[in-house]
Amino acid sequence: MTRDYILYLARLQRKTLFELGVNAFIFFFIVLEFLTSWTSIRESVGLFAIFLLAALNFFWGFYSMIRDLKNFLTHEESYIEQASYIIHPTYGKITLTDLEPSEYEKSNEFQKTQINVADLNFPETVFYSNKINRYFWDNELGLIFDGKKQHQVKDLIKQEKNELLEFLKNRFTYSRKNRKIFYNGRMLCLSRDLDINNGVAHVFEGEYFDNYVTNEISSSQLCDSETSRVLVDGTKFFPLEEDIDSKPTVSCITNSNLQNLIGACTLAFTKDNYLVIWKQNMRVQQSNNLLVPSGSGSADLRDVEASNFNKTLINTMHRELVEESMLDLDPHDIGNTKILGYYRWVRRGGLPEFAGITKVNLSVADFRPETMEVQVPKTANKFFVDSLEKLEKVIDKFLNDSQGEISVPLHMNLLFLKYYMQERHTDLEKFLFGEI
Repeated sequence: MTRDYILYLARLQRKTLFELGVNAFIFFFIVLEFLTSWTSIRESVGLFAIFLLAALNFFWGFYSMIRDLKNFLTHEESYIEQASYIIHPTYGKITLTDLEPSEYEKSNEFQKTQINVADLNFPETVFYSNKINRYFWDNELGLIFDGKKQHQVKDLIKQEKNELLEFLKNRFTYSRKNRKIFYNGRMLCLSRDLDINNGVAHVFEGEYFDNYVTNEISSSQLCDSETSRVLVDGTKFFPLEEDIDSKPTVSCITNSNLQNLIGACTLAFTKDNYLVIWKQNMRVQQSNNLLVPSGSGSADLRDVEASNFNKTLINTMHRELVEESMLDLDPHDIGNTKILGYYRWVRRGGLPEFAGITKVNLSVADFRPETMEVQVPKTANKFFVDSLEKLEKVIDKFLNDSQGEISVPLHMNLLFLKYYMQERHTDLEKFLFGEI
């Protein structure tokens, strides 16, 4: 974790490191000249002055770099407050639950739903489109890498690094102190809105830490632990755009300047007809102590399959399922997966997420929690469902949860499964239980 953190900071300081390298070269060149020309140096005040200036420039740059590194490794008493609102210079204070989809997303029939989650004093807001979900049921999207958004994200981070890196420093310190998982990695991100008219998804390569300092902090405030005074307001980075009535809405993916890391989750149905659900533990960064799908996480470059976006998502779902359920099976041999839908998680800057179901070629006895990330909940986590009638009861049980114990990914995964069951009853029955 510390190595990833230091390397990430170094990459953001490439220009400073380059200048330090040039100064080092000049300094040591002059030192060499000084040592080989000592008799004439005493008579050359100009060259001796250049030597002193070069030495001062080099050592000051080196000192500044070490000072900055020490600053980013030193713990400061501050905490991150999850805000229920954002402060915008034009629109003022806007409550997250009042935000609506953009005009573009409304044209694609996006709607809003809200989910009560434990330990959050306001409902989670999610946007989704049954039109796009139905597209995934029957069609595939191609995949095109588009690096323009990557440069936009990097430029934002470099321009605002003094504030954004304070959030990263706080999260790194907190994670190290509390033994949380917080590593950087090469991830797959969405650069534009899904284009179902042309059948393509535009993506780019990003870093996990880039996503943290853009999407994850966009509804957060960094506060002083003693006075609760806001030190850095991350809500000013929340992506907003105006609708046709000049009202603020969440920016569509294309217009957002955030990273928009692609998330994916799946519900596992075993060959002996069990639905498996886990509980997230406290070591991960999201959905702590909440019920989660059988496999959930983020897409990375290992998952990319040629130019097929659907297969890439399914690879992510399979990999996460194998890792979190400790399945003794290659992800490519795990079984069949169907993508159920797509949604955007508003509190996380409109983060794009995908949900699916997987018919696994293993029995329920083969499922074990990977304790670094998930655990077995105190209540039942394996449900025997040998008919769609039983499955519907299980789904309704969770969707009607009044205690807020289920995570956003699990809620949306179950909701999409219910919609699919209502519209494709026979198809789902064949997928889960074989030929009727």
